[in-house]
Formats: sequence, C-alpha cells, structure tokens
Amino acid sequence: MLLNGSYTQLAGEVDLEIAGLTPDKYDQFLIHGTGDFEGGFIHLSFLDGFFPHAGDKFDILKADQGLTFTQNMFVFSGIYPDFQFDTQFLDGVLVLTALNDADPVPEANTFVLFGSGLVGLWLVAAKRRRLRERVGWGTWIRTTVISSKG
Repeated sequence: MLLNGSYTQLAGEVDLEIAGLTPDKYDQFLIHGTGDFEGGFIHLSFLDGFFPHAGDKFDILKADQGLTFTQNMFVFSGIYPDFQFDTQFLDGVLVLTALNDADPVPEANTFVLFGSGLVGLWLVAAKRRRLRERVGWGTWIRTTVISSKG
C-alpha cells in the first residue's frame, strides 16, 4: 500500500497480509511523508500456509519523513496468540521480528468435517441398535446376510 503524503491513525485498523519472507510475499505500508500511529490496530493475517519462525523479519511500515507510534497494537489472525515478536525502528522503517515459531490455528472447516463424521457414525450406530431391538439379534443377522446376496 502506498500513500503520498502524511498519515495519522487515531483509531481503526490497517490490514496487512503476510504469505512469505520476501517483500513481494507480504504487504508493506509505504508512506511518502510522516507516519503517526497514535491508536487503533495493525492487523497482520498469515496466508497460504505461511507461518513465521523465530528470527524471521518483515519491514511492514516505511515512512520517508519519520514514523511514530504511541498506543498502537498488533493483532494477528491465523496463528495462536502465544506468538511473540519484537519491533524496531530503523531509518523510518518498522521491522517486525518473530521471537518464536508461530503455530497455526486449525481452520473451522476441519472441526466441522470431523464433527459431522462423528455425528454420522453415531447415527449409523443408533439405527443399527434400533433395528436390533425391534427384530431381535438373530433376525437382524439373517436379514443382513440374505439382503447382501440379493
């Protein structure tokens, strides 16, 4: 993202995406002017199966004429909240450095598929139990064997 002029953030959110280590794989907010972040959030989303490891660095904000931070907070999505990082200002650049390996948060779809599989198994077992109770165990076995031949 490129901004010609100064930028002040008092509230709200700047969304940046990270999908790798090289600058072409992650968003950068480039400001040709001053950058003043007094509030709000910087939201970093990890994409395409990429998760930072200890020592990985990202130049996420650059301001030609200076960059100031006061009460800004970083918010991450796609990783567990135990991810630790450090920030440094180097020549008008905010560098974020991973202090530990980030662990991915399982996607909701994984839980949905697993849960529906369990429900399906439970329904099949309940149907078989009801059938056994209704016709008796011996009749159920004979019915199953006969119907599998036909």
